[in-house]
Amino acid sequence: MEAKIKRFRHFLAGAVAICWSSFQIYGAWYVTLDAMILRAAHVGFALCLVFLLNPSFKSKPRLSLAIDSLLVLLGIGVGAHIITDFDRIIQRVISVDEMTFGDLFFGSLALPLILEATRRAVRAALAVVGLCFCLYALMGPYLFGALKHSAANLSEWIEYLYLTTEGIFGIPTGVSATFVFLFILFVAFLQRTDVGKFYLDVAFGLTGRSRGGAAKAAVVASSFFGTISGSAVANTVATGTFTIPLIIRGGYRPYFAGAVEALSSTGGQIMPPIMGAAAFVMAEITGIPYWDICKAAAFPAILFYGSVFVMVHLEAVRTGVMGLSKEELPNLRETLRKGWFLISPIIVLVAFLALQYTVTKACLMAIVSTILVFLIHRRTLDALSRMGRDLSRGARDGVRSIFREVSFVLVSLGETLDQGAKMALTVAVACICAGIIVGVITLSGLGLRFSGMISALAGNYVLMALLLVAVSSIILGMGMSTTANYITVATLAVPALYVLNVNTLSAHMFAFYFSCLSMITPPVALAAYAAAGIAQTSPWRVGFTAMRLGMVAFIIPFMYAYNPALLLIGPLSSVVRACMTAAIGVIALSAGIMGYLYQRTTWVERILLGLAGLLLIKPGFTSDLIGLPIFVVVIAWQYFTSRGKNRLCRDGEK
Repeated sequence: MEAKIKRFRHFLAGAVAICWSSFQIYGAWYVTLDAMILRAAHVGFALCLVFLLNPSFKSKPRLSLAIDSLLVLLGIGVGAHIITDFDRIIQRVISVDEMTFGDLFFGSLALPLILEATRRAVRAALAVVGLCFCLYALMGPYLFGALKHSAANLSEWIEYLYLTTEGIFGIPTGVSATFVFLFILFVAFLQRTDVGKFYLDVAFGLTGRSRGGAAKAAVVASSFFGTISGSAVANTVATGTFTIPLIIRGGYRPYFAGAVEALSSTGGQIMPPIMGAAAFVMAEITGIPYWDICKAAAFPAILFYGSVFVMVHLEAVRTGVMGLSKEELPNLRETLRKGWFLISPIIVLVAFLALQYTVTKACLMAIVSTILVFLIHRRTLDALSRMGRDLSRGARDGVRSIFREVSFVLVSLGETLDQGAKMALTVAVACICAGIIVGVITLSGLGLRFSGMISALAGNYVLMALLLVAVSSIILGMGMSTTANYITVATLAVPALYVLNVNTLSAHMFAFYFSCLSMITPPVALAAYAAAGIAQTSPWRVGFTAMRLGMVAFIIPFMYAYNPALLLIGPLSSVVRACMTAAIGVIALSAGIMGYLYQRTTWVERILLGLAGLLLIKPGFTSDLIGLPIFVVVIAWQYFTSRGKNRLCRDGEK
């Protein structure tokens, strides 16, 4: 009986997932569909799928089925009520007196249902944060100081959070229902074409034989795979399962191997053209086109991965780690010859974005191209052509062969739609819960007061304000996903940076970076935990090592907050100079952190390298003029003293 219930739930969840994916494609293709209807359907599908996939009691399937069936129906009702009564809802006067029994009933159910769905599908910590904001909404009049807000009864809160586009159906849900879901579905189609394996083979073929080749390949592979993942934990698991054992076998210590993979996978969220879901939210909040955000994020992402690559190389040289043997590596030329067409969907996506098509249309075109790539990869078109020619020889066998091939393609399509919806579920529920948090912040006025508190604490010092925003992002990241974390920080803290004249894109990119970096920042570092599990070592050691290796990533946001040249904003000459000196600065800072250049560095050399790196990364002619000579002096001293030691060693051997 238990097995039958499990199969029934699995079948029903698959059907709902396929319907959800199909509806999202329909909603993206027909742009005339009202935004609130699309969001309401998105919420209904998400709640339904969560309660089907996550039983209430695993040990009591019958009781669980009864409870979850009720929750599924109520979840569908939350979205269906908005859709069926849409005309009245949008035409009503915004007043509690205009609310019907259905509004109150489904509105009061929506909040606990969403919080429970968040607990099951995302993390209990995010559900607790959402619950705290709900309690704050009701208890605000009884608080004191900056936390106190004007009285609003339960009906007014339900009306604001459920019947407007400022709460549950606000910007976070809208972004999930439009951009994020389609991009995750695109990723699901890419995975069906084995593009992940292609990226891994290319990465190992490019770097595998060099010093520390396995770790370098992990860095390159994670940057490739990050463009089709956008999730630090998913990236860590997908690539780390293969790369971490090879890194350890190559001679690196387990905690270092886990740190390299966790850090490289975290960088996937900031790597264009497919960044983390928070980047789509940023585009919606700021009004800056997603393509412009991708362009701005490109060079910081290159600096990020460049610093990790340099540190991995220096660690390999310092510890004597060599590359992998030729027999352990794929043939790069053969890999490119057989699979070059697998990257065409990424090219299609970038091309349509560059041509100023909407993000939705660009993603749809990329999905279509991925389906064509899948057919080419399976040689389905050639097979159907051969089967058609064979019909004259044996009609029955030819028809059967065509039927089998078409059936396989349709089943694969259905499985991909199913997989895409389930992959998108976590982000969707996190965004819906974040909508509640944003609604409470907006109506209570907490955002303005919190920004005022940061401004008061920071005074006129931009650095202090940036530090407070960074700390807020990291602390909130302990209990939230990257997307929910960014949304909360962007609503609460980022406005304080506007007061200090920080560029809008720089301010939001700053919050976005630190929301991503919370994935490797102890005590709660999800990417580090995932990598430590694969490497079978201490997650704390992995997390702190990842922070050390990722020091450049913690510094870069402060630099472009002061001067957005690193985001490719400003005069061309300033941007080019800033990028060139920043690339040199990354090498200097990486060498200072690792304590090795041509040979082991002294503490004085490490301090000078770190100072030179900071001055060179910081955009500005004066800082470059000071930093570059310092780096040249240290590198020259290291080079000539290391040559002298090597000459003495050779003379001693003679």
